[in-house]
Amino acid sequence: MPHRKPSSDEQLAGLLFAVVLIDPDQCIAEVNHAAEDMLGRSSKRLCGQLLTDIIDLDQVGLAEKLSVRDAPLVARGIQLKLGGYDRQINFTASSVLGNAGWRVLTLSDAGRDDMRSDVDASSALKAPAILAHEIKNPLSAIRGAGQLIARKLDENDRRLTSMIADEVDRIARLIDRMQELGSSSVEPVKPVNLHEFYSQRNGQRQGCCR
Repeated sequence: MPHRKPSSDEQLAGLLFAVVLIDPDQCIAEVNHAAEDMLGRSSKRLCGQLLTDIIDLDQVGLAEKLSVRDAPLVARGIQLKLGGYDRQINFTASSVLGNAGWRVLTLSDAGRDDMRSDVDASSALKAPAILAHEIKNPLSAIRGAGQLIARKLDENDRRLTSMIADEVDRIARLIDRMQELGSSSVEPVKPVNLHEFYSQRNGQRQGCCR
């Protein structure tokens, strides 16, 4: 029995990072659950408000950059006061294709343990994990933007946004494998009888040849 594909709303609701859709006047048009949690307000209280009334982008010099219509924007490790708390945030702004002036914003916590690297012999092993984290942030923004765009398209055109989501997921899986290279965890090990192992392997080969 085929599984039901989650709707765009369900996919957005499940994202761990905050997604905010703003109109050409920089008014908030839509947010996901993570954005409600991060900004400390419900969707009803956020939608219709000016973004600058909710987030003080002037303090980090982003307000002027965001005013450049349709220009992409990426900022890493900026300090913002969100929901009453000072937080270190990664911030992106992406244009909505075919909708001049509309932007999809993403906000995610930058102060994660996997972004810290101690200067020791293992620092080289941590580099893949750090690089993978930096790549996955814009991938998440692309996926979120595709889901928001899908809401404005008819059923036939949604196949294109589904393709975007599928390709982003494929790249994300490759990135997950890259992160494993920088993992400091050790796989569990146990004693193995090599004689039994090779006996079973040879038996399987003989069975395949019959």
